[in-house]
Amino acid sequence: MGDFINMKKWKKGSFTVEAAFIVPAAVLMTVLLIICIFYVHNQVWYKTAALEAALAGNSRMEGSGKSPGETALESAKKRAEQQVMPGEIPYPQVNDDGAGIRVSYSGSMFPSFPEGLFSCTADARVERVRPVKFLRLLQMAEKLGQAAEYAVS
Repeated sequence: MGDFINMKKWKKGSFTVEAAFIVPAAVLMTVLLIICIFYVHNQVWYKTAALEAALAGNSRMEGSGKSPGETALESAKKRAEQQVMPGEIPYPQVNDDGAGIRVSYSGSMFPSFPEGLFSCTADARVERVRPVKFLRLLQMAEKLGQAAEYAVS
């Protein structure tokens, strides 16, 4: 009879039922947050790698025997292989049109998900450096500034 009296003091099992829904939902939200963080990290990493490769192609040495496009492609391939995050290694594409260099990466971040779900494209364009033209523009701006001072005086 004493056991029956103690059974009435037991609490209901509602906490167990609530935990059965809350714990999996919390785990799912944590996993989705981690996946999103990795996705944004990879996007930023490939965007930076594309910009770095474009700058490497733009600032290559004149006597190196390589074109700016070849230098940018070599740098982009090297940076793509250094990425340690999950996913396929995207193949970089380089476009050298004479006015500047454009480097772009495209690929899937997480191959275990359906194709296209976490696909990413990162590209960067750097204008060709023309120091003589830039210095002439600076000199012209300086002369215009001096002329404006004389006109105001």
